[in-house]
Amino acid sequence: MSRTPKPGLIVRTKEFFLKTLSGDFDDTRKFQKRLQASIMFGIAAFKKFLQDEVLLRSASISYAIVVSFVPTLVVVMMLGSRFIDMEAYFARANDFVRMSGMQINLDPYFNVIREFLKNAGAIGGIGFLVLLFSATSVLRNIEDSINKIWRVTRKRPMFQKISGFIMVMVFGPAVLAVGISYAQWMLAQFSSPNFKQVRVLQDTVQILGDKHVFLVQSDKGKPYKEKNILPNIDYDAENAVVVLDHEKNVVVDQSQTDIYQSAARADKGQLQKAIFVDFARTNNREILITDGGVILVSKDGGAIYHAKKFYTLEDDRVKDVVLRRIQFITDRQGLIIGNDGLLLKTVDGGDTWKPAYQANVRSNLRQVARVRAGLWAVLGEEGVALTTSDGGETFAPYTPLTQAMKNKNASLTGMAIADNGIGFAVGEAGLMLMTRDSGNTWRSLAMAESLFFQDVAVAPDGMAIAVGLDGLIRYSQFLPDGSVQWRIEKGRSDVDLQAVRYYAKESRFLIVGDHYQMIMQQHDGTNNAAMKDFKIIQKAPIWRRLISAAGNLLIPFAVIFILFYLVYKIIPYTAVAAKSAAYGATFTSIALVIFILAYKFYVTNFSKGTAALYGTLALVPLTLLMLYVSALIILFGAEIAFFTQYPQLFRMSKKKTLDERHKRQLWYGLSILHKLADSFNHGRNDCTSEILLKHCGGDQEEFGFIIGRLQERGYVTETDDHHWLLAMNPDLISVSTLVEDLDPSDYSIPEYNAKNAFMRTTKGYFDQLEANRGKVFRKVTLSQLMAEK
Repeated sequence: MSRTPKPGLIVRTKEFFLKTLSGDFDDTRKFQKRLQASIMFGIAAFKKFLQDEVLLRSASISYAIVVSFVPTLVVVMMLGSRFIDMEAYFARANDFVRMSGMQINLDPYFNVIREFLKNAGAIGGIGFLVLLFSATSVLRNIEDSINKIWRVTRKRPMFQKISGFIMVMVFGPAVLAVGISYAQWMLAQFSSPNFKQVRVLQDTVQILGDKHVFLVQSDKGKPYKEKNILPNIDYDAENAVVVLDHEKNVVVDQSQTDIYQSAARADKGQLQKAIFVDFARTNNREILITDGGVILVSKDGGAIYHAKKFYTLEDDRVKDVVLRRIQFITDRQGLIIGNDGLLLKTVDGGDTWKPAYQANVRSNLRQVARVRAGLWAVLGEEGVALTTSDGGETFAPYTPLTQAMKNKNASLTGMAIADNGIGFAVGEAGLMLMTRDSGNTWRSLAMAESLFFQDVAVAPDGMAIAVGLDGLIRYSQFLPDGSVQWRIEKGRSDVDLQAVRYYAKESRFLIVGDHYQMIMQQHDGTNNAAMKDFKIIQKAPIWRRLISAAGNLLIPFAVIFILFYLVYKIIPYTAVAAKSAAYGATFTSIALVIFILAYKFYVTNFSKGTAALYGTLALVPLTLLMLYVSALIILFGAEIAFFTQYPQLFRMSKKKTLDERHKRQLWYGLSILHKLADSFNHGRNDCTSEILLKHCGGDQEEFGFIIGRLQERGYVTETDDHHWLLAMNPDLISVSTLVEDLDPSDYSIPEYNAKNAFMRTTKGYFDQLEANRGKVFRKVTLSQLMAEK
C-alpha cells in the first residue's frame, strides 16, 4: 500500500495562511498559534492603519513640522538655550552631510536660523503667542491623529491643552537634552579613550586623545606610559583668558571687562573631560592644546603647566574655540589652527599667540604639514589650502594643490612629503593627490568616494600609509614601471583611525584610532607588498568595546522609548494602560532606530544622484522623506498600543471577529446601568463620563455609542454639571428590551472574574442567551439581575 506523499513547503505555507486568515488556529501547537495570532494582529493593525487615514495624517504631520520648524526652534531657543548648544548641532549636521559625500552647503540654512535667534529678543508678547501657536501645530496634529486612532471623540479642555503644550515646549527639550547628556556621560565612564593624534618629535613618541589621554614612549622597546599632567597644572597662576576678534583680527583688549567677565578661565573640570588634540616641543617648553580652546604650556620640561583659555567674539558674545593642530616652524615661530578658520601665530616660542585669520577662510582647518624646506602648508575643509614661507607671517593659496583636486570643495585632512620629493595629500570622499617634486606639482589618484582618509605618512623611501574612518588602511607600492598602486589592509570597521606617523628611530609606522587602538607596521625598506605586516599593539578590552557598541545602540533606543511611552500614555484623551503604551513605544523605538540607520546608509551610499539633480535643494526631498516615514512609524506605534489594550477587536479565533462597532454592547450597557443604579441606591452622584468610560474598557467610541443609545431610549439623563443619572426605575427596565435596543453581536464578558457576583450571574444568562436569544430575559428586570447573588 503506497504512502500518501507529504505536502510540499509551498502547499503547507499556503494552508497555514489560509487557516490563519479564516481564524482556524492550531491549539495543539503553542508557537504556531502565537505566530498565527501575531499575523492576525499585524493584519488588523494595518487595516485599521488604513481606515484611520494614517498615510494622509502622516503627511499632515510632516507638513506641520516643516511649517513650524523655525517658530519651534525660536521658542525652544528662547526658553531652553542654556541646555542646547546649537552650534554643536550645526557642526554635526555639516559633518553628516560631508561624510555622505553630498555637495550640499548647509550654511545658508544655518545663517537664517542664527538670524532668527539673534532677533528673538525683539519679539513682543503678541509675536511670541503667534510663534507659540505655530510651534505647537505639530503637537496639535499629533494629538488629533492619535485621538482618532484611539477613537476619542471628546475634546481636551482648552486650558489643559495650552498648559500641556507649553510644558512640552519649555521642559521637553531641556529634559531630553539632559537625559541624553547624562546617558552619554555614563557611557563615557566605561568606554575606552579614543586616540586622536600621534606625534614623533626627535626620538620620542607622544599619543594624545580624549579623557586627557597623554601617552609617552622615550626608550625603544619599552611600553607606552600614561603621563597624567592634570596634577601638574597650576590653575591659580598665569591662568589667562584671551578673546579674539575675528572681524578685526586682533586680541580684544583686557580693559573691555564686560566681555571678559563672561569668559571663564580653564578649570580642572574642563580639562578632565578635554580632548588633547596635539603636542609640540620647542627648546625646553612643552605645549599641549585641547579641543576646548585651552593651551597648556610648561617651561620646565613638564613639571608645571599653566593654562590659557581662548575664546572668539561673535555678536558681542564670547564663544568657545576649537583647536586642532600646533606646529612650530622654527624655535620661536609656530602656528595653531582650529575650526572656523582659526589661525594663531607666535614669534616668541609660545608665550603669546595672536590671531592671523585669512580673508574668506571660515572653514575648519585640519592640518599643518611641511611641504619642503622653508615652506609649510595649512589644509582644511571645503578645499582650503594655504602656504607660508615666512613662519606664518603671510599666507598664499596653494594653487598647485587645489588645481589638481577634482572636487574643489573636498576636505583636505593630511599631507606628508619625504625628502626624496615623493608625497601624498589625502582627504574625505576619496581625495588622494600625489607629488614627485616636493609639492611643486600634484596629480589626482583615483579612489572611491566612500573612502574618508584622515591622515597620511611617508617613509624616507616614499612608501606611504593612509588611514581613515571605518578602519581604513591603504599602503602604497611602487610598480616596476614607476607607477604607484595602493594596496588594501583590512582593519576593524568599527574603529575610526585618526592619525599615522613614521617613527624613523625604529623604522616603523604608528597608527592610532578610536577605542584605544594602536597599530604598528615595521618598515624594512622593501617594496614587497606581501611583507607588509600590520600588528595591533594596543587596544581596548573586549568588555569596554561591547559597552560602547551596546551603548551607541541602546542610548538612542532608550531615549526614543521614554519619549514615545509618554506620548502614547499622555496624549490620548482616554485611559491608556502602561503595558499598552510600553508595547507601542517599543515598536516605535525599534522601528525608528532601524529606519535612522537605514536612512543614514541610504544618504551615504545612494543619495548622490539626488544631490546631483537638486544640488543644495537635495536637502528638501531627503528631509521630507525622513519626516514622512518617521510620522508613519509614530502613528503605527499608536495603532499597536491601541490593539494591545483592546485585543478583542481583531480576529483571534473563529469566535472572534473584527466587527468593532457592536462588540459587547449588551454587557457594557448593563454595566453602565448597574453602576448608575448602585450609585443612586447609595446616595452618590459620582457618575461622570470618565467614571462610566471605565465600564466600557476605556473605549471612547463604544462609550459614546452606548450612552447615546441609552439616553435616546430614556434610560439615562445628563445633568447640567455633566453627571449621569438613571432616568428610569430599575424595576421597569426590561433586560430583554435592552437586548433589542443594543443588539449585541457577542455576549462574552471581557476580563471575566468569577469572584464578581454580578459578572457570574450575568454570564449564566449570557450562556443561555447564546442558545435561545431573546427568551431568557423576557421577564427579567434590571433590579432582579442586580438582586441575584
